Amino acid sequence: QLVFVGAMAPTTTTAMIIVAAVALSWWARRRRRSIITPTQWTQFDRDGYVVLRPDQVFASPHDDLLSLQQRMDDIMLGTCAEPPPYERMMMQLDSCTGVYADAGEQTLGYKGKTLRYRKIQNLDLDDLVMGLFLRRPCFAEACERVYGKGTPISSFRTMFFNKPCAPSAASSGGTHLPWHQDRWRFLDIDPLLNAYLALDPASPESGCVRLLPRSHTLGILNPSHHSAFLTEGQIECYCGAKAEASGAIVDLVLQPGEVALIHNWVVHSSGTNRTARARRALSVSYMDARTKLNEAEFGRFTGGELKSSGYPEGGTHFPQIF
Repeated sequence: QLVFVGAMAPTTTTAMIIVAAVALSWWARRRRRSIITPTQWTQFDRDGYVVLRPDQVFASPHDDLLSLQQRMDDIMLGTCAEPPPYERMMMQLDSCTGVYADAGEQTLGYKGKTLRYRKIQNLDLDDLVMGLFLRRPCFAEACERVYGKGTPISSFRTMFFNKPCAPSAASSGGTHLPWHQDRWRFLDIDPLLNAYLALDPASPESGCVRLLPRSHTLGILNPSHHSAFLTEGQIECYCGAKAEASGAIVDLVLQPGEVALIHNWVVHSSGTNRTARARRALSVSYMDARTKLNEAEFGRFTGGELKSSGYPEGGTHFPQIF
């Protein structure tokens, strides 16, 4: 039984999400077994990542995935039946060159009808499609495993990534993402779990994520950078020619509907898209809901460096998920 009092009563959509999430959790408990296998957790602990099958994530993989794909296209094209809160959403256009520094500014608001957005952040968690995805039983199970039973969980960021298709056969789409760890110096507790959903096939040709397995055991390599981007020297040391030649770097090849659970400290990057199809993905950074943001330090960078990397505008609200 769910009881809401006074001003705490949720919107109709939020209530629908909560009821559906409770039903999903009840269904998962009735199965009387874990969704994520011990073998998969062994790989996660050892390598810092593991890939879940679509049937481990979704109740109806084809329909649920189609809903998410369509929702993101509608947001980009401005064709949602009920417009999302664009004024609270960070929407960054892709670069025309593939160079990270040339990508659009990470600022709030709709930038026009186009499928060539690079990143959309601060997604509306009251949205029925998005809200249900974040609260899937597999993610509740993963958060309990990583953070401990009873730990309140929020989302540091719920984000859409996009590598638009190549504009011509002689060029690439999307933007190169430099080597980094998903760690942010202005949080007092580090998030430790990313859920990365492939909305389209992810391959080396389409600019898939590249990982350095087991690098989560190295700690934070460049703590002085606000978003833990590696220095040129660190890139050469850990991800350079020797690492490539030895096979230490792994291409995170995914099929639509597969989800990679990734430890935030795993060193990773991604390339550009040389195919005729976009490579879209959703990324959720689950964190301890008791985490605090040092807003004074955050404010030092907003309007400047953070417009092109790291924190987006509006990224100071962390809605609780579990």
